[in-house]
Amino acid sequence: MPCWHTLCSRFYQLITADFAFLHCGGKFRGFDQWKNIFVAEEHKVLSWLIDTDGDWVLTMVRVVLGVVLFAHGAQKLLGWFGGPGLGATLRAFRDQLRIPAALTCLTIGAEFFGGLGLIVGLLTRVPALGIIVIMAVAILMVHSKFGFFMNWSGNQRGEGFEYHLVVIALAVVVMVEGAGAFSFDSALSHHDVTVAKSIESAFGIGGEK
Repeated sequence: MPCWHTLCSRFYQLITADFAFLHCGGKFRGFDQWKNIFVAEEHKVLSWLIDTDGDWVLTMVRVVLGVVLFAHGAQKLLGWFGGPGLGATLRAFRDQLRIPAALTCLTIGAEFFGGLGLIVGLLTRVPALGIIVIMAVAILMVHSKFGFFMNWSGNQRGEGFEYHLVVIALAVVVMVEGAGAFSFDSALSHHDVTVAKSIESAFGIGGEK
């Protein structure tokens, strides 16, 4: 599937081909040609970001994951659902966990806005990737030292990382398979052919190979 690595590889191939062509007496591609090429490649990346099918199992995974993360983010950011709110969260992360305010804000943003993105299914792979990174960092920096299990009995000094593993697993499913049915990504991907033709027509790249 197309990705940024593919885009960079394509750029390297085109540059190499240009130098080989120049060596044989040709000329470099003009600005318009390069612009057309990058528009086409960026469209492939966007197509991969929104690519999904109408699988309702993916919908259930995405929405449940999004609701859970949004609720956690709303507790930290807005004080909803009995949460501490932003100020208290920043102080707790700084004083108890020794986590900088910037990283705390990233965590809160990933949960709150990433959860919203998952719920509506818009560019779903982006928030899914953010959640994977945030949860992996949380395991490494905070929760691994408390063991695997959550503090169900109240005898541990902190929470284990079983919850974070479940979230990572669900986010990987969404990252690989996409948003599923009833999502903005699904609606956009169904119109992807029309969008592609419009871009090709606007930039005059429909006939290029």
